[in-house]
Amino acid sequence: MRAAPLILILVVATSALLMSSGGICGEIHPERRLEVIRLDGNSLPMLLGVPVAHLRLVACSGESHCHVIPHQIDRRDRAGMWILAPQPSLEMDPAMFEPGDLLLFAARDSGVWSDAAIRSPEVLATVEISDPVFGGTRWVYVERQSVPRSMVPATLSVDPALDRMSGPHTDLGYCGGVPCFLRIDRGDNLLDRLKVRASARFLLGLFGFSRSEADLRTEVLGWKTGPLRIIRGQVQTVRIGWGIRSPAFVSYTYFYGDFAELPVTLRLNRPATFFLRDIRVSAVLDFRDLRGWNLVLPSRPGSIPIDGQMSESKRRLAEVEDHWFALVGPQATIVFYLGVSSSLASVRQNLLYREHPETGEIPEDLTGELPAVGYEITGWERVPAGVHSLQATAYVLPPSIDHRRFMAGQQHPLIVRVGEPSRGAAVSATPAPR
Repeated sequence: MRAAPLILILVVATSALLMSSGGICGEIHPERRLEVIRLDGNSLPMLLGVPVAHLRLVACSGESHCHVIPHQIDRRDRAGMWILAPQPSLEMDPAMFEPGDLLLFAARDSGVWSDAAIRSPEVLATVEISDPVFGGTRWVYVERQSVPRSMVPATLSVDPALDRMSGPHTDLGYCGGVPCFLRIDRGDNLLDRLKVRASARFLLGLFGFSRSEADLRTEVLGWKTGPLRIIRGQVQTVRIGWGIRSPAFVSYTYFYGDFAELPVTLRLNRPATFFLRDIRVSAVLDFRDLRGWNLVLPSRPGSIPIDGQMSESKRRLAEVEDHWFALVGPQATIVFYLGVSSSLASVRQNLLYREHPETGEIPEDLTGELPAVGYEITGWERVPAGVHSLQATAYVLPPSIDHRRFMAGQQHPLIVRVGEPSRGAAVSATPAPR
């Protein structure tokens, strides 16, 4: 009996430690604060048929202290294409939630478990978020309101005339269908352009050709704006020549304010080398002037200074096959990741790195590549017919976030489980792509 107070103190102290260190009831770990949870309608059967405007998300900081958090619902048409508008709009959506729709909220806005919340008749679903790397479990509750929810003030914006998307700290813009503008904290534009190059040989290797982003013909389809992300849709064709018409393909950019995703899907009716040989595809970010920054690679210790000089050690970076790199500056870190689908496991992904202050590969608006950094993809000989995908993601991280720990977390996503309050536990685990 005399030990009881000591045991009670230990229990209370342990609970406080868990809450302060990102444990069971703690906050989302700092390296997870950029992550957005995405759940499609198939993961949320209890929401199907509910008017989109009547859904709201709630998180709790205590048993009876709950508050509304920002969320977004992106809708698809029957063909699986995003429903976009020619001009950005935040008007209330009158539609019903359907299986192809996507519900999004920020992991950092999640809260603690609340028995009072799940007893509410308005709560239709619970969403449990567990961190397999840094630990901790958090919850969000999805409610149906009798009246439409009020609109959340937008933190993201679009300027269609400039083809530019803006967040609180980062601005991303396009020229001719490729990124050409990157500004951090209202500073100068850091990016000249994304350079995309493709070359191959045909007719038994007798003839060769190459194409670049300058050969793209682009039409912007529209936008979807919300408090968590902007979807930018475009349709493109490629100038091939010889009377050959390029099929049109649709691509999307997903801009979240502090990071952007640029997925590419390839559909090959025949193996990649059925007509072509020696296929090489490269994508390089041509920066205007990052002298004073440093390049960091996951397979290399330390960092490499960006100083406008191409040393022998920098030339040997072409041997590196890492899937991400970081550019560390005085006020921010830019991390670029390129992933490929399992169907492209046979291709080689080598780093491309150049520092040419006086010259650079045309076309470009500003001469020089300080630096040009990206990837060259080769080894297409074993790629079969079918659907293949590449995923490019660029993050802008504050100095307080360790980029190596951040990318380690990206390799092990948050675990998401959806449940119904009446069952008292999560019943499915279904994170959704984009």
